[in-house]
Amino acid sequence: QLSVAALHRCLSECHAREASWAEALRCDTRALQIYERLCGPQDERTISVRVELARVHMRLKDPTRALGQLLKARAACTAHGRHDSTLPVAKMLACAYSALGRHAEATSQLSTVCADDAEASQMLEALEVLEESANSW
Repeated sequence: QLSVAALHRCLSECHAREASWAEALRCDTRALQIYERLCGPQDERTISVRVELARVHMRLKDPTRALGQLLKARAACTAHGRHDSTLPVAKMLACAYSALGRHAEATSQLSTVCADDAEASQMLEALEVLEESANSW
């Protein structure tokens, strides 16, 4: 069964390279179902697929669903002490919050990780500029 989940992930990556986002979503959803059932929600593979699903949802212009997957991924990282996975999840959460117009929450996500990551610091600066621009209108 795990090899079937891995195959779905490979297919998803192929679909993503072709910008076939609906097919990528379908494959990642199947992979997530298998990993979650066999490995549990805190397994690294499950968390990884959740993050990939969030990316696909963002490509499909659905930041609400992306946010749902990312919040589950963050909860799993926190519960399992997977701090290595926290940084990419925080950056993706900031993107989803920003896409939803929830700039304060996006800023909060980036603030928690910007000391450890130059890219997060740059994202935080860009978000602050966006927020200032929005407030000046």
